[in-house]
Amino acid sequence: MKKIYCSLLFLLLLVDLNAQFRLSANQSILCNGNSTTITLLHPNANTNFNATLQRNGVNIASTTTGEHSYTTSEAGEYQYVYDDRPVLRQIFGPKLDVLTAYNDIYFINPTTGFIVGENGVILKTTNGGQDWGLISNTNSSYLNGYRSISFSDANNGWVLSSWGKVLKTTDGGNTWTDKSLAPIWVKDISAVSATTAWVVGREYRPIIKKTSNGGDSWEDVSIGTLNSDRYLNTVFFLNQNIGFIAGDRGIIYKTINGGTNWQSISISSNTYLDFTDIFFLDANTGWCITVGGIIFKTTDGGTNWTMQAQGNGNDYSETNNKIHFFDTMNGVASRGELIQKTADGGQTWTYFGPIEGSSGSTNSSALYFFSPDNGFKTTADRIYKYYSSMPRRTNSVTIEQQPIISSENPNICLNQITTLSVNNTSSYSNIQWLKENTPITNANQRNYSPSETGNYQVRSSTSIDSWQIKPNLPGTEYFSFANAQIGWIRGANANHEAVFFKTIDGGETFSETVVPSAETQLRGLTKFTVRTTQEAWAIGYEPFIGYSYYIKKTTDGGVTWTKKKSETGDKVLRDIFFLDENRGWAVGSTFGGNYEAFILRTTDGGENWVTQSSYHPFINNLSNIFFTNANIGWAWGIDSEFHQSNSNSIILKTTDGGNNWTKVLSVLGENPKAFFLDENNGWFSTRYYMYRTHDGGANWTMLPSQYKEVFGQMYFSNLNDGIMLFDRANFSGPADYDAGTYRTNDGGNTWRKLTAIQLSDVPAQILGLNKIFARIGNTMSYLTQSTFSCQSLPITVGTNCCSLSVNLSSPNDDITNGIITKQASATNGNISASNQISGLAKVTYQAKSIQLNPNFKADNGTVFKAEIGGCN
Repeated sequence: MKKIYCSLLFLLLLVDLNAQFRLSANQSILCNGNSTTITLLHPNANTNFNATLQRNGVNIASTTTGEHSYTTSEAGEYQYVYDDRPVLRQIFGPKLDVLTAYNDIYFINPTTGFIVGENGVILKTTNGGQDWGLISNTNSSYLNGYRSISFSDANNGWVLSSWGKVLKTTDGGNTWTDKSLAPIWVKDISAVSATTAWVVGREYRPIIKKTSNGGDSWEDVSIGTLNSDRYLNTVFFLNQNIGFIAGDRGIIYKTINGGTNWQSISISSNTYLDFTDIFFLDANTGWCITVGGIIFKTTDGGTNWTMQAQGNGNDYSETNNKIHFFDTMNGVASRGELIQKTADGGQTWTYFGPIEGSSGSTNSSALYFFSPDNGFKTTADRIYKYYSSMPRRTNSVTIEQQPIISSENPNICLNQITTLSVNNTSSYSNIQWLKENTPITNANQRNYSPSETGNYQVRSSTSIDSWQIKPNLPGTEYFSFANAQIGWIRGANANHEAVFFKTIDGGETFSETVVPSAETQLRGLTKFTVRTTQEAWAIGYEPFIGYSYYIKKTTDGGVTWTKKKSETGDKVLRDIFFLDENRGWAVGSTFGGNYEAFILRTTDGGENWVTQSSYHPFINNLSNIFFTNANIGWAWGIDSEFHQSNSNSIILKTTDGGNNWTKVLSVLGENPKAFFLDENNGWFSTRYYMYRTHDGGANWTMLPSQYKEVFGQMYFSNLNDGIMLFDRANFSGPADYDAGTYRTNDGGNTWRKLTAIQLSDVPAQILGLNKIFARIGNTMSYLTQSTFSCQSLPITVGTNCCSLSVNLSSPNDDITNGIITKQASATNGNISASNQISGLAKVTYQAKSIQLNPNFKADNGTVFKAEIGGCN
């Protein structure tokens, strides 16, 4: 039985019901010159709400109530920004193969900085923290982990490990020399000059050491009787003479003569305070912070102290809290993964956090700020940058510049060559030429050369703010498209028979194929992949045979399915990909307590499968696989190498058809999605961030974090133009993060939030920049972009086709380029020429008679012909 389903096309403006703030326009065709009212929609109007309307990124209006309308006729992209708030956002760090906690940060200038951490890790940046490179990484037990870094000037700096390893640089960190202590437990180093540095810690007793000769030797320094169970945690020298040491159980000591003598300071009657950091702005004004975040301040050099923040003295998860002031009023302090700021000298503190995408570990908490609004922080194995202002954004509405056509010569005859041009094409994502209001096939470039007389127009589009939807396609969540034209949906027909609904015209029409005994053939189906109109592959599991996964193949359009692979055990398949009829791969994971990804490969159309090892036992789930050619392939999924509760998303790459796989990227966040345009250019997104490679994954650049909610399935038609889907079903963030579509025209650096589409919790498939297939509500639907929305005025070609007299004068009729033919009547027409021909022009005059006047000129290098002939 076969039926044809043809769905009527209609236009629907979709709004995400979960979205709080939306932007709408009162016109469906948005062109400059027309009066358009743009309205901000907010369900809780007349509340305290600040939003600013921008045109092309420039503020033009604002509201404090949540309701606002703006009427304009100017072209541009309009968008409201709101809820401007500070955030800590992860920046890109190197992929490390060992668990690393970043313990300290130091910048010697605004562009060059260092981070030190466990396992001897030292990172360096030379572009202000945008990228970090690995310059040291070792698992030596002697090193254990770098704890502290300090510079006395731009050239001289020191790095200290927990067990007394000391490195020194005299050239700003380009080279490092070993200046180690004996193996002892130390925690902090303070650089005073090129020759002098101080180290504190504990080894059966409190340890204080000093070098005065650039680290060639270290001397023990005694400051009096200290209990053997007291840790010294921090040392700070304001200059050569004035310095402070602080630690557990209320220890603070001060020197004013370069460490010759030390004075004990009592800061509180609470002798159980454990100090983690101390900082002085000058000889009198200083602050210190404890485990749990208690903050004290002194204005008399440490004689008297005032508590400014109570913190939580019992919270020993915060063992590395830091504090820093820029002047007497402005300072920052860390408490675990939170940062607090003050603008009144510490009297009041404002917290912001938690950090976006934090790993949850707070023990490691380095902090470095250039100013109250510019700095970095780490927790566990993450590096974060502070953004003092990160607004949220509504969708955008674009009023287009109406295209204007210009013509080289509108009065042409048949078979002459002329060129029509449209303005401002760089801003248009789509162009279509029309003749007599009918689209001209394959005419979508800036220029068009008509060969017939008639009325010509151009229509264009820069926006995708509305979509055409073909609704009510019967089916379930299982569907697959081989390309933009061929697709299958698995569902049931009106007779309750299992069927595949198939299209070969991109969803315009669907045919029906009944699948006999589908319940037994495809029981436990989790995914199927269509390769041609007849061939498809399915993966799933047999629920009544243990947990036996299967791979099945059909070559008759889904009527019969042949099992090509089956295995009982603790494995599950997630994805299957075929490059051609013979070469295919499948990925998945084991479960039942031993989570480990695995990869299968066939080279004979599924008759035999070989298990390929990823060589990364911590990767517990590969969810997708894709090959750009027979050798180069990519697999991505979840990596639990660092934290079981906060997994990383990873990409593996093979260059030998899957025999060997290498991890090329491991980054924060789940829900990994990838798209590869070719073997060199690809994009990768997680729940929080997006990355791009131009060299096949050898190097990755983190793209700007314009919207936290931009993550999901991607498609790029070239290096610049791409589209992305965001599905709220896999996102637990604020309700105003819109599900739907996003568009980029610059390779993913910036994304335009488009009209929201509430997608169901099922896979969608992007078939191109202007077409998406997805489940919306309870039906399968495909969406196509409302491609053209702005149309030019017509220009008429051939209104005076064959003239008796053509007069060409300079400069109006000068010709500088192109292949040009000028005609008059072949019977009795005359061309009188006083114009000039220059450049690379190739010009032909055709008429019964041709008169070249004294002012006529044809430069060297041009081609000029005078021919008896012309138009009729």
